[in-house]
Amino acid sequence: MEQYSIKGFANLLVNSTQFKKLKTKEKQLLLLDRCNWFISAIIKSTLKLNEPFDNYVNLQSQILKKYLGNRSYKDIIMCLIGVGIIIENPKYSTNKFSKSFALTPKAIKLGIEDTIIYSKKFNIKLNALKEFNYKDTSSNPILKN
Repeated sequence: MEQYSIKGFANLLVNSTQFKKLKTKEKQLLLLDRCNWFISAIIKSTLKLNEPFDNYVNLQSQILKKYLGNRSYKDIIMCLIGVGIIIENPKYSTNKFSKSFALTPKAIKLGIEDTIIYSKKFNIKLNALKEFNYKDTSSNPILKN
């Protein structure tokens, strides 16, 4: 799975309070992967819409929960805001439109890079979700053709 990050992001993450709380290397790598997934979601959305990276893109909480975990996704958002990589649009309306996020000027200045998935747990989760999405799509007769 293609995933993006911000150049030097791992160094910024190491100094965050969320990272310092984690005791094992696997949990630290999982945090890095989840943050990179969130960054990738913003980047892929802006590329798809052919918009600048500092434009806000909507990310539904259901999708965030699915990929990042029910309780973890808010921590990921706070972590990325804390290290200055994303900003959150404070305006949103429940059941009307999702929260939106954008890369900060700092993140844009550092630049975007391709990255890999570091933790085994996150890799397994992404593969399982990819398989589920494939089966769900291929079970629809219209989409199957």
